[in-house]
Amino acid sequence: MQVTIEQTKDFRELAKLNKAVQTWHHDNFPDEFKPFDMNEMVNAFEKMIQDKNVFAFLASFQEESIGYLLGFVKTRPNSAFQYEKTTLHIDQVAVIQSFQKRGVGQLLMNEAYRLAELKQIKEIQLDFWAGNDLAENFFSRNDFNFFNHRMNKRI
Repeated sequence: MQVTIEQTKDFRELAKLNKAVQTWHHDNFPDEFKPFDMNEMVNAFEKMIQDKNVFAFLASFQEESIGYLLGFVKTRPNSAFQYEKTTLHIDQVAVIQSFQKRGVGQLLMNEAYRLAELKQIKEIQLDFWAGNDLAENFFSRNDFNFFNHRMNKRI
């Protein structure tokens, strides 16, 4: 299977591929996430991808888009509490279901690793929602470790 990965600004293709991501979040956290709306996603991705700190990679097989990775470079300023730190933050990774567990997600992650190396960024961060076992297992296999826990209490 010959999958190609390329950096992209194709916000329409990213929006289309986001459907599974947004739908999973809405189905599992309907009070937090809106249902997928193609027009809203196109507008959101168009605006996002214009930011110089945002990057996206698109995975394709036989000219069909099958997955993407979206992230951004984030710099925390120096303060009395913490040192300045630049990280590469992975915000979204998605592979269409028929191509999952075939190495596509890994190819996308490898591109993020290369980008971090190119930009001399020493740390990659990401987060995922509780209950997303597929994401947790994938990121654990990629040697990501928990370093911070967020909790909430509904009142």
